[in-house]
Amino acid sequence: MYSKNKRMAIIRKQVIIDKNIKYLREQKKISRKQLAEIINVSYNTVCRWEKGVIIPDCRHLCMLCDFFDVTVDGLVGRKPLNK
Repeated sequence: MYSKNKRMAIIRKQVIIDKNIKYLREQKKISRKQLAEIINVSYNTVCRWEKGVIIPDCRHLCMLCDFFDVTVDGLVGRKPLNK
């Protein structure tokens, strides 16, 4: 089981991921529906990513990074996202 500090760190990273997905999607000027079709997930999945309800699994995380041309470290907030 994770300590309270570790759980809080995970939650903070999730907040960064959801903000970054939304930011990058808006920069590409595409809708949630379009991103869902590109990444091959449902519209609801993209909504849940952007709202921080869930985080992308490894496969979708890599697909998002490839599509947005960013590193995983940038998308998850370990390193600055080149905005």
